[in-house]
Amino acid sequence: TKMKLRTKISLVFLISFLAMMGILGYSMSKMANNALESEIKGQLQIVSESRADELNSFIEDKKSKLEMLLSQPGLFTPLLSIREGDAEYESNYEKVQERLRKLDQTEEDFYALILIDMDGKIVGSSFPEYVGSDKSDSDYYIYGKEATHISNAYLSEMTDERTISISGPVIDSETQEKIGVLAALIDMTEIDKFMSDRTGLKETGEIYLVNKEGYMITPSTYLQDTFLTQKIDNEITDECFKSRGHPIQYGNEKISAYQSYKGVSTLGAYVYINEMEWCLIGEMEESEALAPVRSTVWTLLQGGGIAIFIYFFIIVWLNRMISKPIEILHHGTEIIEKGNLSHKVGMDAKDEIGQLSRSFDKMTAAIKKAKDEVDLKVEEQTKDLKKFKLAVDEASDQIIITDTKGIILYINKAVGSVSGYSAKELIGEKAGSKETWGGEMDKEFYKRLWKTISVKKRQFKGEVVNKRKDGRQYTAELIISPILDDNGEIMFFVGIERDITKAKEVDRMKDEFISLASHQLRTPLSGIKWFSVMLQKGDAGKLTEKQQQFVDNIVISNERMIALVNSLLNVTRIESGRIIIEPKPTNLTELVKEILSNLKQKVEQKNIKLIISANENLPEINIDPKLIGEVYSNLLTNAIKYTPEEGEISVFISSKEDEVITKISDSGYGIPKNEQDKMFKKFFRGTNIVKKDTTGSGLGMYLVKAIVETSGGKIRFESEEGKGTTFWFSLPKRGSKAKKGEVTIDN
Repeated sequence: TKMKLRTKISLVFLISFLAMMGILGYSMSKMANNALESEIKGQLQIVSESRADELNSFIEDKKSKLEMLLSQPGLFTPLLSIREGDAEYESNYEKVQERLRKLDQTEEDFYALILIDMDGKIVGSSFPEYVGSDKSDSDYYIYGKEATHISNAYLSEMTDERTISISGPVIDSETQEKIGVLAALIDMTEIDKFMSDRTGLKETGEIYLVNKEGYMITPSTYLQDTFLTQKIDNEITDECFKSRGHPIQYGNEKISAYQSYKGVSTLGAYVYINEMEWCLIGEMEESEALAPVRSTVWTLLQGGGIAIFIYFFIIVWLNRMISKPIEILHHGTEIIEKGNLSHKVGMDAKDEIGQLSRSFDKMTAAIKKAKDEVDLKVEEQTKDLKKFKLAVDEASDQIIITDTKGIILYINKAVGSVSGYSAKELIGEKAGSKETWGGEMDKEFYKRLWKTISVKKRQFKGEVVNKRKDGRQYTAELIISPILDDNGEIMFFVGIERDITKAKEVDRMKDEFISLASHQLRTPLSGIKWFSVMLQKGDAGKLTEKQQQFVDNIVISNERMIALVNSLLNVTRIESGRIIIEPKPTNLTELVKEILSNLKQKVEQKNIKLIISANENLPEINIDPKLIGEVYSNLLTNAIKYTPEEGEISVFISSKEDEVITKISDSGYGIPKNEQDKMFKKFFRGTNIVKKDTTGSGLGMYLVKAIVETSGGKIRFESEEGKGTTFWFSLPKRGSKAKKGEVTIDN
């Protein structure tokens, strides 16, 4: 029995559909599972790193406060420098005990302070009943008499509380000999507060700490009495403790699902805290983490069943739609056959396709000659066009051609590979709309773009955020050019896009690295500043003249480094959009005078003539005085710094229509003409300036431009080498918009 064409089509369509649905369902399930697992791990890693940062900051803060107490040995020397039984011992004991009580009342960071002599005996304590106890075998005495030491977690015999201690040697300021140990006890419930923070975790998620012996030292969400009793022995702790001896380590990519201490399959991330030899573990049960995928798979199965049912009826309908026109076409070819078209293919197939092919072969013989003649003429005319089209089709940049209304007429292959849309889906649609790969920018951007290319008939260049078919956004460089006829009228538009998402990501990672490095530098720089100023003031004894010069140089160099770190942090904060903007009515004239009062000494040192002029009717405008103050401070500091002695600086503030304009001029060194296009780029310093002054980060003008534009204003300048520079910047009278953020700018 011969199978009819209609049956063949039905079977092919049905088998293809079932195979496609099976492959698609499995692939989507697998991809969704992997993507969600990666997302959950990433989320756990972010939460774990955040808690680790809080923990490190907490420990460093406690260390700093203990070291500050140790830097004042006079508090404890009267008791440690004499022995029990001496005439002055009792009076000195009472004095030290009184000091310890006062410190205990004022230092909320420690719940107890213990003073131990070099024999390991407690000679002073917030708990007087323990005075005289022997602590020569305790970690905080053994290691504390050598250097500042942080102990492992333990159960305090004094309070029966979970405790860590920080201890360090007390040094006689006169003999510079170690005369005892000061230990501070910290209640671990303070650590519990931020370890129990469930921000970023779901119902089964938790964060806990494991000591170097592998025991849990913070409370479990699910079990009781786990302190130093619950052993944590699984893949994640093994991987974490491999990081010993290295700086702080983060990780989760190597570890798949594992069995947690609760005995359930779990996803997790870790942070190794090197100084404490602890592992910070973030976990979430796999069943909860991947629940959305399982729900999606069930939905797909249900949808697939419905789709198969609907598809069956569509196949029946399509069969009728396909076979009916074939029969009609067959009758039409019989009529054409009467035109004496004698060429025959000679197919022997007996089904409808066989009949169709024989009829068309007869037509082909009649039209072939005419087609060959036309092809011969067209071939010469289209040869160059084919070459050009091939080049455009294979170009790596996205190329789009639209009509005068923006309707897409042509796209090359790159558009499809980048956006995920096929030519069939895009041709006939409006370019840049939400129905295609656009529509992600604000309305003002598209108005400005359309005005440039359609009204002004000029080329538009810019950066645009578009969306791929799968919903992922990407950033592209965009150039749109109007193509004009001989009368200057627009015939069509040609757009070229280049995907710069990876390049932007590289820039973002670079900025994050600078921000992280800057943050890590601030703590040691602050310490250097603190101790160098103490040396400078003679807190550690009188310095010789040469020593004083060395210390002065350290203070100056450290201040420069702090300024550089603050500049780097400010730049990354502005670029990341995390800066807080808090506008309030501000008198710009008073703001300038306030800044100049801080710079008065520098102005007088160089005998610079200073002129300030402001419009009498200048209104107060709603701006963030801290941000705009940074603009004035940078511009005026540069003007003073790069203007020779006896020079002149002028500041004019005027009102014009809907904006306030500030003009700052100097008679300084100026900027070389061939370098002026780099003025607002990061780390730029004029070659003529570097020869005269090696200090400076090259970030000030970049930061100025970023702040002005963030505040809704504009900035420009004119400069002539050897004669000076003038800056103009404007601020809208309507003021700046308030913006919530995470950080403020550092002055």
